[in-house]
Amino acid sequence: MNKDIEMKKCPKFYRCSAPICPLDIDYKKRVFIKGDLECTLPRNKRMLIGKNLPNKGLTVKELGGLKGWDKIPLKRQQEIAKIGTKNLISL
Repeated sequence: MNKDIEMKKCPKFYRCSAPICPLDIDYKKRVFIKGDLECTLPRNKRMLIGKNLPNKGLTVKELGGLKGWDKIPLKRQQEIAKIGTKNLISL
């Protein structure tokens, strides 16, 4: 199996300078150094490309947020989403 197949699906792959890619199967093994460039591909596109990866194409911080969200009961998630939608409409 080609380990970088998801990374190569990224439209920015061949011109990207970020040393750590959320679409890298070995993403968690990489070390971020202060000042490193970060991935600029929007999260929804990374998630679409990385849907089969363990981290779903998310950064460590994003994955932590998703895990926290998944701990919230479904009914409460729906309430929060409804409030968010109402707030967006009022803009």
